[in-house]
Amino acid sequence: MKRSGRIVAASAATAGAAALAYAGYAANAWLRYGKPRVKPPSILDRFMPEFEVDERHEIAIDAPAPITYEVACHLDLLRSRIIRSLFAAREAVMRSRPAESRARFRRYWALASAGIVLIRQMTLRLVRDEAERFARVIAA
Repeated sequence: MKRSGRIVAASAATAGAAALAYAGYAANAWLRYGKPRVKPPSILDRFMPEFEVDERHEIAIDAPAPITYEVACHLDLLRSRIIRSLFAAREAVMRSRPAESRARFRRYWALASAGIVLIRQMTLRLVRDEAERFARVIAA
């Protein structure tokens, strides 16, 4: 009896500590919502000057800008086995019918793909131009 009582008490204490830690995290997130940290200006600020949530990720790429731009233009995520498995897992969890979903997507993509590709290329071109201008300002 004593041993099971200690196990229950330890489990309750662990659950309480976890709940308290989560409550602190949630309160911190609630208080920070809508108050982005002050950061140096970036290229993203030109395209999205106001936002509710601020989360930025940066990575240094050891390649010339034209090559990086070309790769970004021709990137096909569905060729990745990891991405395809994530979509398959999502379909399984949602109990969707993959054949019907894919057929619907193909019909949609046949209609919208040219516009989507054009928007993507225009956006990437704007980002490239802004990055080049930013690099010239820094170099000067």
